[in-house]
Amino acid sequence: PCLSMPMSAPAMAEKPLLVIKGIPETLHVPDLRVFFEPAVEQGLFSCFHFRRTKAGSSKPGELTCRVRAENKAAAEEIIRCFHNVPWQEVLIDAPVSNKARCVVEAAASGARTADAWELHPPPALPQGNVGTCRSAVLCAIRSCRLPASVIKRLGIVPSKIRSTRSSATIPPPWCWREPESELGEDGSGTEPCTEGA
Repeated sequence: PCLSMPMSAPAMAEKPLLVIKGIPETLHVPDLRVFFEPAVEQGLFSCFHFRRTKAGSSKPGELTCRVRAENKAAAEEIIRCFHNVPWQEVLIDAPVSNKARCVVEAAASGARTADAWELHPPPALPQGNVGTCRSAVLCAIRSCRLPASVIKRLGIVPSKIRSTRSSATIPPPWCWREPESELGEDGSGTEPCTEGA
């Protein structure tokens, strides 16, 4: 399940650290939420807060983001399902090369993270602007911890439009197709808040 409570720094530091590379500069937070939606909604990320930085990127026009998985199994699943997947396989209308691919790797042992802004999301988005699931974002808005304008910035669409888009888009990466029934139907926008649960 998707978490909605901020984690302490020591607890977050124990989570597996991954590096997502090869992010085209033309992509933004809403694009990444769409691309990684199955993992986000299943709560596989403990932190995915996208900041536009080229640190660690070896190619011009590409960005890098350090993220944390919820646990070792989640980290393995994220790598298995998204590493080397073409961005256009999911983001069919995105202005990216059809050769551009998502690269997901385990971070080098001992990597410095204390000054990594993307690993310190705001309290109202405990898993970051990409990693915080839709229901938690809507819950934060209803409880006035986030302004309604964040819906547009994160690319969260109304339920009816979302369901129409879901039937019109191509399938997600192959590895997500088989367990499709496990994703649940959370498009109503009326999910109960889970703080303190």
